[in-house]
Amino acid sequence: MNVVGQKLEIPFSLSFHSSRHTFAVLALNDGLSMTVISRLLGHGSTDVTEKVYAKFLPQTLTAEVERLGYAYLPEEL
Repeated sequence: MNVVGQKLEIPFSLSFHSSRHTFAVLALNDGLSMTVISRLLGHGSTDVTEKVYAKFLPQTLTAEVERLGYAYLPEEL
C-alpha cells in the first residue's frame, strides 16, 4: 500500500487498515447495509461494525429519511 501511495504522491502512509476503513465508510454512504459491510470486513457480528461506523451514519440516515418524502415535515428544522 505504501508503494501505491508513494506513486500517487499521497502525503501520508497508506495501510490496509485505512483502505478497509475507507471502503466501509464509502460503502455505507452509498447505501450498502451495515450487515453486508460487516460480512465483507469479516467482523464476527454487526455490533463491531456498528460501533466503529455509527458516527458515519448521519449522511446515510438523512438520505433515507428524504426518500420517504413526507410532505408534512417543515422545510427547516
